[in-house]
Amino acid sequence: MLSRELIDLMRDLYVFPVVIGTVTNDLKPYSALISWVYPVSESKINIALSTKSRTAQNIITNPNVCISIFAQDTAIVAHGKGYLKNRIEEVPFDVSAFSIEIESVEDNLFPGATILGPISFAHTGNIEKAVNLDKIVMEYLKNI
Repeated sequence: MLSRELIDLMRDLYVFPVVIGTVTNDLKPYSALISWVYPVSESKINIALSTKSRTAQNIITNPNVCISIFAQDTAIVAHGKGYLKNRIEEVPFDVSAFSIEIESVEDNLFPGATILGPISFAHTGNIEKAVNLDKIVMEYLKNI
């Protein structure tokens, strides 16, 4: 399961990019970078996705997911099931919340290497609008 240290780091950094893997209708793997991620507990992560995105549609039709999480000296993969919670009405476009129930976590760091920190991330474009959107979505994810 997720360590307390990793949960605290993900919460402290607020927007924490991860790579999510899903399964398509024709059973092919699909991965995407996402940043609206909130660790609820050691066994549950809430995420938000564009409702029409391929990742969201994949989870709706096949709940098997994995999330690759990178931090200082850490590369883990959390395997589990994803479930659609509901649309986030406070957002002016189609965004839905999902809960990921973690079933297992594995260390994915190979010997002789380390990770220097989380995936670097910065907003581009209208920074104020992006930050306000992050606040709305992340507060929602904390409270579902």
